[in-house]
Amino acid sequence: GWLQWKTKTRNAGRQAANTARRRFGWEVGAACGGKMALLRGLVVCSVLLLSCICKQALATRLLGGRENASPEEPDVQAALQFAMNEYNRRSNDMYASRVSEVVEVQKQIVSGIKYYFTVKIGRTVCRKGASGLENCAFHNTPKLAQTMTCTFEVYKVPWRNMISLQKSSCT
Repeated sequence: GWLQWKTKTRNAGRQAANTARRRFGWEVGAACGGKMALLRGLVVCSVLLLSCICKQALATRLLGGRENASPEEPDVQAALQFAMNEYNRRSNDMYASRVSEVVEVQKQIVSGIKYYFTVKIGRTVCRKGASGLENCAFHNTPKLAQTMTCTFEVYKVPWRNMISLQKSSCT
């Protein structure tokens, strides 16, 4: 009864293990078979570990690549303010312009930080040099109202206290 079943089951398990050893070369009892089995196990584990590392590396952002940034970040706001100040300084318009909408912001870590902005700007009722530009209303008369989409690239090196407007384009 029970003893025969136990013996039969044990023997079946041993036969399956022996078949696997013969088929896959897992000769544990051989002189160097144990070392070979260990080596195969290490290779399999190494391959699995390497594949996990590669998958994780692909899932994370590319180092040095552009990444989206929040317009609410203080450093982003400061860089955009710098870009607008430079835009107004270089412009021949007697009226100051300001941002009406932030379309996209990206940052890139290089030997410093590059900020990439796509914004919509509008002409305000304030003349250049006026204080409190962020509170100036936009012109609403068709003759004076002017809105544009601009892209700015600002490069900042904080440890050198350096900031510059690298590119500026408006359409």
